[in-house]
Amino acid sequence: PPQYVHFPDLVDPSSQLDMGLCYIDQEKKYAKVTPLRMENVSQKSLYVTLRSNLAMQMFIFSDEKLTKPAENVFLEEYEKTVVYVCIQPNVNTESYADGHCRELVGGIRVKVYDMDKET
Repeated sequence: PPQYVHFPDLVDPSSQLDMGLCYIDQEKKYAKVTPLRMENVSQKSLYVTLRSNLAMQMFIFSDEKLTKPAENVFLEEYEKTVVYVCIQPNVNTESYADGHCRELVGGIRVKVYDMDKET
């Protein structure tokens, strides 16, 4: 299948975005924010939407202020941009106080549309 969007921070299309360790700070909205570069590698202008399957724990934004969800991000042909992947794990008060650790694994769904139809 043709490739429309490339993520330079991922070694290959099937690789993982390892966000490393994060520490929950109740004074911060997100435990970790990781920029993810994205580029349109096609000759068409595209709209790209990124969503996590962990809707209550992982959020993806198109702006550095973390206010605009990464929905219908417009990319001109060969344009590059950055989206921000934020995690805020659900942790109960007891686990937080005791300093428990856990692994959080999720996926990001990428939908790509050209100006006329979904690609």
